[in-house]
Amino acid sequence: MDNKLRSILEKQKLEKERILSFKSIDRQENKEAPKYIDNELIKVITGPRRCGKSVFSFQVLKNRGYSFAYANFEDEALIAAIDSDYDKFTDELDFVYGKTDYFVFDEIQNLDK
Repeated sequence: MDNKLRSILEKQKLEKERILSFKSIDRQENKEAPKYIDNELIKVITGPRRCGKSVFSFQVLKNRGYSFAYANFEDEALIAAIDSDYDKFTDELDFVYGKTDYFVFDEIQNLDK
């Protein structure tokens, strides 16, 4: 058990839940997303910074009834806590979220490997 890593993931989970609690208007793209989301391929959402990619992915998954874990790798404390031990990271992610249908990894390009 890694208390620091777990604490960071629990804080990010609260942020995810806070974002999901906001009232929002679905984008047109939300109607098109199911044909892309309902398979086991990795999905990548691209776009300019701060345009709503994370919120969009949250909405699409929530609207389809999927459970999902969230990790934001823009958080330097998260990257430091992982310290290239990705097994530890996935174990803690599973502990914090339980079994989920999807993972949403924000800014994953910030990881070394």
